[in-house]
Amino acid sequence: MRPPEYPHTKTVAATDLLHGTRIPDPYRWLEAPDDPEVQAWACA
Repeated sequence: MRPPEYPHTKTVAATDLLHGTRIPDPYRWLEAPDDPEVQAWACA
């Protein structure tokens, strides 16, 4: 059985600063379910 093909997922330069440590969050843009770009990605 062939694994599913996922759509290309862009990354962004978002980070959080927690207790002095920078933590990258490159997929943060996917957390906006009303964004048309996120909806298009989800449909793909």
